[in-house]
Amino acid sequence: MWQNRFFASVLGPGHLWAAMAYVERNPVRAGMVRRAAEYAWSSAGAHLTGMDGYGILDMQWWQREGRGDWEEHLEMGNPETAATLRTCTYAGHPFGNESFVSEMGDRFGRQWTRGRPRKEPATKGKKTSTCFVGGDQRPIHAFLKMAWNNRAVQAVPFFHLCRGKDMKTDRQQKLLQASTCLLAALLIWRFLYVLQGSEFEGGIFTGRILTLANIGAFLFLLALAITYFYRRVAASIAIVASLLCLPLYLYFTAPGPFRKVFKGEYSVPLQGTFVWHTWATAGVVILLMLVFVSSRSFLGSHKRP
Repeated sequence: MWQNRFFASVLGPGHLWAAMAYVERNPVRAGMVRRAAEYAWSSAGAHLTGMDGYGILDMQWWQREGRGDWEEHLEMGNPETAATLRTCTYAGHPFGNESFVSEMGDRFGRQWTRGRPRKEPATKGKKTSTCFVGGDQRPIHAFLKMAWNNRAVQAVPFFHLCRGKDMKTDRQQKLLQASTCLLAALLIWRFLYVLQGSEFEGGIFTGRILTLANIGAFLFLLALAITYFYRRVAASIAIVASLLCLPLYLYFTAPGPFRKVFKGEYSVPLQGTFVWHTWATAGVVILLMLVFVSSRSFLGSHKRP
């Protein structure tokens, strides 16, 4: 690997120098320096002067195998060779002459040349495997070899299948979120209708609770309207609306803990720590369901908001 990069390529005989020149000319191609030797973090300076001040390079090998015309080789460069090497590193192909590439292909069972692989002639009197793939009448070993050489295995059908399943699940979750939001809105509006014009609305503290519930009721309707277009935004609004409506329900179902948290003078005497109130209890349950369903919107991998 070069400079801890994963773009690596098998080099053929005589192509090491082209690869070294390609690496040392990278700062020049990037416009960072005018000459390769001017880049402080390159091996070009050590190769040209014959001295490595950092003691990182194998200078004994360079003195033994290095080229005497290395400076001229770096200055001239070869754009065609650089382009070929860049293509090989990106694609993982060997960098060498045709015979070297063919040898690597035969050794590792890979094919890097373009075009359809050569079809092997049929032999008479020789039976092959009777195992076939689907409706294809080719033996399975031939099918797998062709799939590997030509990269014929496609993940597109599986991708579309998974995408269709995700879309169906997304629609179901949107429907569940909208339904729960509608139930919460209907229940809170029922409470507001009953308490409207009562002493509860005129109280200093209870009036504020009722005002918060009114705001939450309108937020439920807003969340319901935009659920199918902006699911996560609607989920956030629904959670805020649930928090605004929760004090009203707790006032009727848990008056003891409620008055300990929100201390004040209440005209109605405390009847018990916890009181069974059917509609308020149902409201708390629906709010918990809505918060749970809305929270799932942020746990999915959906790209849409």
